[in-house]
Amino acid sequence: AGLRVGNGEIVGLDRQGLLYVPNDYVVPGGRFNEMYGWDSFFILQGLIESAKRGEAVRADLAKGMTENFFYELDHYGAVLNANRTYYLTRSQPPFLTSMVLSVEGQLAEGERRGWLERGYRAAGEDWAYWNRPEMRAGETGLARYYDYGSGPVPEMQDDASYYQNVITKLAGMGSAGAGFLREARAGEKGFMVQEGGKAWALTDDCYKGDRAMRSSGFDVSFRFGPYGGATHHFAAVGLNALLYKEEMDLAMMAWRLGKTADAVTWRQRAAARQAAINNYLWDEQRGMYVDYDFVAGKASTYEFATMFWPLWAGAASDDQARRVAGHLPDLERAGGLATSPHKTGVQWDYPFGWAPLQMLAVERLRRYGCTIDNRGASVGSADAGRIVIIYAVPVERRRDDLQIVRLHRHQFRHACRIGAGQQGVGEGPVDQIVVYFRRVHVCGCGAGRPCGGVDVGDSDRARPGSAQRADAQAMGQ
Repeated sequence: AGLRVGNGEIVGLDRQGLLYVPNDYVVPGGRFNEMYGWDSFFILQGLIESAKRGEAVRADLAKGMTENFFYELDHYGAVLNANRTYYLTRSQPPFLTSMVLSVEGQLAEGERRGWLERGYRAAGEDWAYWNRPEMRAGETGLARYYDYGSGPVPEMQDDASYYQNVITKLAGMGSAGAGFLREARAGEKGFMVQEGGKAWALTDDCYKGDRAMRSSGFDVSFRFGPYGGATHHFAAVGLNALLYKEEMDLAMMAWRLGKTADAVTWRQRAAARQAAINNYLWDEQRGMYVDYDFVAGKASTYEFATMFWPLWAGAASDDQARRVAGHLPDLERAGGLATSPHKTGVQWDYPFGWAPLQMLAVERLRRYGCTIDNRGASVGSADAGRIVIIYAVPVERRRDDLQIVRLHRHQFRHACRIGAGQQGVGEGPVDQIVVYFRRVHVCGCGAGRPCGGVDVGDSDRARPGSAQRADAQAMGQ
């Protein structure tokens, strides 16, 4: 049977290590030197844009990375969080059909049907993973993030202070943190903190939430409770938007392959999920998408940038898209969209902005035709010269505002130094999303042409002139 997600066989491994995949791949960079699940989709977008400019190796690399996920599904039972043994307990946000279809557009006509057949089979397996009983969000008809493991995650062994700090912070939060803590047992080993004359440790359920949070890719945020400790209690709007898109993509792929009965089934599944999204994840009063705590039986009030994902997935009506777009000022700052308006001190909350969230929000707002003005900055307008907020990290704290520095092409290291079976180096998702936006968006730096940069977005500066608008039109804006 091999090492597969959910079968418990990783318990008792003598050593943790890198899992084999057959093709070269690009990594996020730094300590993240393996092939990650949802990062790879955004890296792939930059590779595809490079391929469109004649860099054939980029097309081959994009195809190979997608085939690596086919291999993971065949041999490890899921598109893994990343290809290391200690990730054999979870997946990450599902973008596989989007990757398959992006690669298909770069293939010769004679290769496309065979590619679609392979992608259709693999994506069906990915969908089946997210519809296992463990992934169900109660009786909502929706999915949740889940990790099959228990206790502290092995990848944090090089940061022994993390869980200690979490316990200390929770102990100081009063009732808000109490539900995630328990009194440590006499003689117990593990992470614990002395506070108020007692020894405190995290509950087993909090560790499950911590693990599920890492499956979501948003580690760490307070979106699903402090430090994500209740992540597995929520039907997540982003996850279910992606699954809706996966179902619609599978319906289209089935139809193109002549599998008409399958196509009908997939569309029915998508329709059922869309109805559940509208029932549980759409806040009619506030006009926005939210997560739903199916354990407590109530919608979350925590605003988060994944409210835009149903737009990207095509699950929103025109009216819903318009109303969600009205919430841009809640997250928009001079440099772009903050992940949330909540200043918690962790990296997936305010004041941080992340390249993938910029891309998904901007791309779909443009396609719905939304134009939002904020201190003179036009966001998502298909006819504006300065078309978006910003697109990439790094961010810096400045006057409690989100700032993202202007980054020009020469400041980016493309994450593509590849050797056989090895990973590239660089800041993969950031580099490649900037490549992507260089083609489909225009920088507002005043260069008079697409310069390869991204605008820090000083919202009061003049919009670029007609030369940039002409270039935008030439680029298919």
